[in-house]
Amino acid sequence: MASSGLQDDELDDEDRAALAELSLKGYYHNRPKSGECPPPTRIVDEAPAADQRRTDFDEFQRKWDHFDDEKDDEDHVKEVR
Repeated sequence: MASSGLQDDELDDEDRAALAELSLKGYYHNRPKSGECPPPTRIVDEAPAADQRRTDFDEFQRKWDHFDDEKDDEDHVKEVR
């Protein structure tokens, strides 16, 4: 496998200085230290009732179900004829 490197002959002095500083400090410099943190909070979502359609509570689904509506298809076919 061929390795690729950075061609620095096209970089200006400021870019070369930034790369030199990064190579001295390393990629993970100034990264916050790992420590104790609270556990993630559980998201409690109320499930919809079994007899409830998704379009009753989901605006996005309602938009896409519009394309499955056969009556809507018939209206478009009538317009074309």
